[in-house]
Amino acid sequence: MTRPVYLVDDDEAVRHALGLLLSTVGIAATGFADPQTFLAQVPKLEPGCLVLDIRMPAISGLKLQEKLNAQGIDWPTIVISGHGDIEACRHAFRNGAVDFLSKPIVEQYLIDAIQKGQEVQERTLSRR
Repeated sequence: MTRPVYLVDDDEAVRHALGLLLSTVGIAATGFADPQTFLAQVPKLEPGCLVLDIRMPAISGLKLQEKLNAQGIDWPTIVISGHGDIEACRHAFRNGAVDFLSKPIVEQYLIDAIQKGQEVQERTLSRR
């Protein structure tokens, strides 16, 4: 089963491009322009894979990841960044990220990371 993908990135062009890419391989993606809007919608969303930009105004992708963890939401997360450093990467993985990708994103790496995340999620949900 293919679960939805939620793209949280303040750059509309990135959300559009990634959504288009994922649609070509049959993955449904919903974009959110900011973490606050995404957090408000989380209770209504079915579990899915997250693609979070690291640098966004008000709440970074890493802070969003922490907020979700604090709420017990353990959806597979892929962190993307045009400004990533080793410490940010380590932080993302300590918080449970399944991958950390640099922009510009290599398309196949993103697809592979999402598929890995969806496999992890299916195993987790089947145990519940």
